[in-house]
Amino acid sequence: DRLICRAFAYKLRHHLTDEGFVDLPHVFEPDADHSQLSLAAVRTRVAFLSGFKPQFYNCCPKSCVCYTGRYADMSTCPYCQEPRYRDDGKPRQKFTYLPIIPRLQAFAANTSVASAMQYRSTHQPSEPDLTEDIFDGDLYRRLCERFIHVNGSILSLKYFTDARDVALGFSTDGFCPHKRRKKT
Repeated sequence: DRLICRAFAYKLRHHLTDEGFVDLPHVFEPDADHSQLSLAAVRTRVAFLSGFKPQFYNCCPKSCVCYTGRYADMSTCPYCQEPRYRDDGKPRQKFTYLPIIPRLQAFAANTSVASAMQYRSTHQPSEPDLTEDIFDGDLYRRLCERFIHVNGSILSLKYFTDARDVALGFSTDGFCPHKRRKKT
């Protein structure tokens, strides 16, 4: 398992293409321990070891919609009219989603990442009217002064009072989850 994890970490750290990763064992002297590692086997093992269980969703080949919720039963994109399925009945495009909770749990379980995640709680703005960091922003500052509201009830806690609280940001400008994107 260590060899597999090291090999996969090497691929990620050095931004190797799949082709480059597959060719890597041929660069060095053959070794029975790693010459038989296929990229598919490495990915499968790393996925198992990570404990992450991805969720797969069918989506429009042009990234117009993800076939969930009100689109779940559609067989054609309501925006571009592209068919959802190929002739063999398989979806033309899939989106892989890794749920956020297991990822946050993995971050918290890693000492160095957990420490880095507490940066927010120790950050001090250099000047009151100067924005050098996301945590110097007006929205974050206002949230820190507000009490938390849940289902119409006001709690006695303010946002981000605990050093372990996580502030998540979400930006979609220019984002498209597919390789051959035409729309964002």
